[in-house]
Amino acid sequence: MKKRILKVFQDKGILVDPDAIDELTGAKDAMKCVDAILSDPERPLVVTKADVQHYLTCQPVKTRAKPRPKVAPEPKTALPTSEEKPAEIRILKDITGDSTCVGNVIDFAKLFNDRFQTLKKILARRRELAGMMSIDRARKIRKDVRFVGIVNDSRTTKNGHTMLDVEDEDDRIQVLIMKGSKKGMDAFIKDEVLGIVGSFSKDGELVVAKEVIRPEVPMNNAMAPNGSNAIVAFVSDVHVGSSEFLPDAWNRFVTWLNKDTLAKGIAYIVMPGDLVDGIGIYPGQEDELSIEDVYEQYQEFARLVTAIPQRIKIVMMPGNHDAVRLAEPQPALPKEVSSMFDTRVTFVGNPCYMEIEGRTILAYHGRSMDDFAGNIPNMS
Repeated sequence: MKKRILKVFQDKGILVDPDAIDELTGAKDAMKCVDAILSDPERPLVVTKADVQHYLTCQPVKTRAKPRPKVAPEPKTALPTSEEKPAEIRILKDITGDSTCVGNVIDFAKLFNDRFQTLKKILARRRELAGMMSIDRARKIRKDVRFVGIVNDSRTTKNGHTMLDVEDEDDRIQVLIMKGSKKGMDAFIKDEVLGIVGSFSKDGELVVAKEVIRPEVPMNNAMAPNGSNAIVAFVSDVHVGSSEFLPDAWNRFVTWLNKDTLAKGIAYIVMPGDLVDGIGIYPGQEDELSIEDVYEQYQEFARLVTAIPQRIKIVMMPGNHDAVRLAEPQPALPKEVSSMFDTRVTFVGNPCYMEIEGRTILAYHGRSMDDFAGNIPNMS
């Protein structure tokens, strides 16, 4: 089987990592997965193990370590009805209880490099970047080049062009984006990862960009039916304890969950952060609080949650206003808080990969837009 798979890829001129071959060999329907890879117009030039796992048609038959389950038990306050079934919540990836970093220079460098490699793999799937190379190799070729780099600096030349200082693991280079081009109107920020397609100037000192490609999530993975009719609702930034909290809106929401026929299909609610307003989050916040003690804020929120129908299982995670560390990834709320809620609530960290009735969900409460707003002109 291994030789057969390798020959198919070789005949198509596609390079395959040895680990990817091993992953395919252990798949339930290896050739179906191979066909899916070959038919994908956005497949990478070099197929890795991660790429194989990306294709949904690959279902390994070998025994693998299963993600630790977190099944929300039935609530204490009410007996389940005949229409209810056991909740199917599995936590696939969560930092809670598994944080080992100490925040030193080595940890930051590891995070920075891992981020670069992750985004580079996403960009490698783009057809425009097929045959991409390192900046060092591009310098030697001096022809049409394709490479991925991270923006070290961005400036506007006196003629109105955009000049980027781009680097990868081993080298750096200047990239010129002409002001009349489509990408010439874009704003570029420090540390973003880009794919560059272009050609060297005559003196070989810089690359004139023909295309600038940003990493995007591929949209070619359609979800296959799995027999579940359950609906998941997402409700974030409730900010209980703030004078800006909207009790009337919350009550209308709860009434809708309890009485409206359209809401009967909602079996889960995911609450991605800022459950309460917290204290000391920003200067002058104390003047905007209706509840000044953070634990009393959570007690009030726990009271509000009891009005949500008992058939609905709830997943709660923290945000930057909640009572956990500000640095991401954030662990789940502490026991002093979680004990205020009934047992149908599952507490997770931020961000969190979870699976609800067979659907994989990435929930995240982040502040990434703050970084963009602070670095893009006329946005802050």
